[in-house]
Amino acid sequence: MLSSSETTREALVSAVALHQSGQLDEAEAVYMRVLQADGNNPDALHYLGLVLHQRGHSLLGANLVRRAIQISPDYVEALNNLGNIYHEWGRADQAVKLYERALELQPDHADAARNVEIAKRRLERYQRSAEANRRASEREPQNVDHLYALASDYRDLGRIEDTLGTLRKALAIKPQAHGFSNLGSMLYAIGRVDEAAATYEAWLRTDPENAVAKHMLAACTHKDVPSRADDAFVSRIFDTFAERFDDVLHKLEYRAPALVGDALRRIAGEPHGDLDIVDAGCGTGLLAQHLRPYARRLVGVDLSPRMLEKAAKRSLYDETIVAELASYLRASPQAFDVIASSDTLVYFGDLRDVFAAARRALRPAGRLLFTLEHAADDDDEPAPAAGYRIDPHGRYSHTEAYVRKTLVEAGFEVSDIEEAFLRREGESYVAGLVVLARRGEATV
Repeated sequence: MLSSSETTREALVSAVALHQSGQLDEAEAVYMRVLQADGNNPDALHYLGLVLHQRGHSLLGANLVRRAIQISPDYVEALNNLGNIYHEWGRADQAVKLYERALELQPDHADAARNVEIAKRRLERYQRSAEANRRASEREPQNVDHLYALASDYRDLGRIEDTLGTLRKALAIKPQAHGFSNLGSMLYAIGRVDEAAATYEAWLRTDPENAVAKHMLAACTHKDVPSRADDAFVSRIFDTFAERFDDVLHKLEYRAPALVGDALRRIAGEPHGDLDIVDAGCGTGLLAQHLRPYARRLVGVDLSPRMLEKAAKRSLYDETIVAELASYLRASPQAFDVIASSDTLVYFGDLRDVFAAARRALRPAGRLLFTLEHAADDDDEPAPAAGYRIDPHGRYSHTEAYVRKTLVEAGFEVSDIEEAFLRREGESYVAGLVVLARRGEATV
């Protein structure tokens, strides 16, 4: 709380000075003190939101800035800064609206005037590209590459219905896997799950054995749901995604590797480089930087060869291996002190087999650290009775009770399960579980 002699204004002046000098921890502490005294102080909400944004928690930050604007609709600085956040998210269309609102209130606001021109130029580039691709499509109506480029332009412009219509037009001319995938994922993202399911059904009519279409249809309909994602689905999805993976996840405030790294520090203390560790489902190696200081030997295992190529370039692994995770662990009895995994077990529904394989691969008292998406009770959907469910984005989520029960049955002692946000998806955070377990000594 504020001291008896300290006014709100004095505290805010002090916090802003700390903020501007880069002392974010100290500034945040003062903003929080102000909000403890006055939870609706728009300045404290705005500036605290900017601190969170600067730290990579952009959605939390944006929500606080929005709240400041709700309390004070004519808050020009907050409108300008919320526009900046949207612009960084690639939402130039939304950013322009916020900058223009700020300029309506204060026409001589230099930052908003400059920012709106930058955002408008970005939109103009998209518009020029869209016009060029539209004309190209008219000249070559059977060339679907023009239509896919046009759909991308429309998406950048925020023209959602035009994007969907253009993708459908391309698919009507020439059904292609990436077109079905793009259309289905976009429909899911805007909440039109039934239409996404129809898209995957149409995909399967053109390619009945396509692993991605089968899995995503099951995810959208909850029919014929596999106990875990098929190997062909995982390898195909991530081979396709490999080049963009790191950039996309950075924009989504991806926290799972850092959360697993924090969990390892809690149980292992200072690193001594004396542990044999496997990064289970290593992808492009985002977790490796957190594991390497602890590792005498660090192995990266993944189903996607292209993801492993990216991981190997980090030069942090002693070995990278293309393999299905559970099979690899079963074939590596007592080979590791630590099995670490960030956002890989989200492609398993039933965790019994992979937990049994993990116990076999760990030495006595070895540690298993991983993240999952959390299937918690909420207003929209109750927690699944089975303990896990597949969600329309294609990943599985699990209840904490199921995870605890299944770990114990597999011969583990649960050290800790912590709730945490894993990443941003649209304008909400994905709720997750960070799980720490120790290999028990009882015979299983």
